[in-house]
Amino acid sequence: MTTIQSYNVHNQIAKIIRSFGMNAKCVNNKDFDFNNYEVRIKGATEKEIFTLTNMMMEKYNNALLNIVSC
Repeated sequence: MTTIQSYNVHNQIAKIIRSFGMNAKCVNNKDFDFNNYEVRIKGATEKEIFTLTNMMMEKYNNALLNIVSC
């Protein structure tokens, strides 16, 4: 996934998660070489992160999604 594709996908995911009433944002994380963006969700539990990651992987058919709690 290119940087532009990564940004677009992660930004769309953040919008979807915000529609669920959660505080999510797409941020640039330069620690990753292959995928510079991630979605950070404030106050999410491990179970919620796991469920959301699985849902978004199925929706976007992509295994390079970064969804984390902060």
